[in-house]
Amino acid sequence: MKVNVIEKECMARVGLAIEFSNSECSSIERVANAVNNAVVKAVEQSKTIVEHGKEEGVRYADTTKVPVLIDLETATRIAWLLGNFVHNTGSALFANADNMAIVTLAEINGDKLVPGGE
Repeated sequence: MKVNVIEKECMARVGLAIEFSNSECSSIERVANAVNNAVVKAVEQSKTIVEHGKEEGVRYADTTKVPVLIDLETATRIAWLLGNFVHNTGSALFANADNMAIVTLAEINGDKLVPGGE
């Protein structure tokens, strides 16, 4: 992995340029696939829980943590990779991912999302 710090004339750090080799890209892709498979499985399990609990009013709220089982090796690799990006603080880096989580919760609960609305 090659990491270059990008600096402006004032020498303020404004970003990172990261290059991955083909084998590193393949490794990251395998980690991403493992995470995606775990999320898909957790969504299906959560849908089943909601479906069976509808009579009791079981629902997932936006603040509910839906458990996703990821093996230790994958979790460690994710932690290591993200730990190398800690120089970026206070950004909206995960805004789209957070929105995807809200959409997924709506899918689990069987809600219909209205574009541009709640």
